[in-house]
Amino acid sequence: MMAEMELMKSEFSRRYNSMIQDYEEMGAVVRHLNKELRKKDEELSILRIRYQDAMAENDLLYEAFNNELDQMYDLYEQRATRPSVNQRLEHEDDGIGGPRRPSHPSPEAQIRKKLELTIKERNQWHQTACKLARELQTLSQGHGNTTTFMPSSSTAGVRPANSRSTPTPPFRHSMQ
Repeated sequence: MMAEMELMKSEFSRRYNSMIQDYEEMGAVVRHLNKELRKKDEELSILRIRYQDAMAENDLLYEAFNNELDQMYDLYEQRATRPSVNQRLEHEDDGIGGPRRPSHPSPEAQIRKKLELTIKERNQWHQTACKLARELQTLSQGHGNTTTFMPSSSTAGVRPANSRSTPTPPFRHSMQ
């Protein structure tokens, strides 16, 4: 009977020690996972801030583009209601036997070209905003490598080729 008690005591002691070791290992795993979760939350908040900044900048750009488009449209409407320089020049004679031709594109052609470039630039900025939105969605869903946050080369400093405006530099968030 004593031998059985000693056997049960040693079995209990072995299981107890094993259980304590498992508990300590699980505690270490939980602490590590909590630390990783905090890192991911920080990265996600940084990305959300970047996304909000990009969307705010995008809204400002759209507003500026729309104002510029409205001004060009108003200018075009004003010129459409009065005879253009080209129409007046076509009716004047240059003395050589034909109507004089302007040496530069007409104001309407210049406005049309500027309108096309502005629309193209707006669309490129929209594509940039969409890329940032997809990157935010990917990171918030936990896909991809997000252990250290660095802006991807496809979105960092993206600027349409014909843009005269400059985007804000990539967001730098300092952890304190």
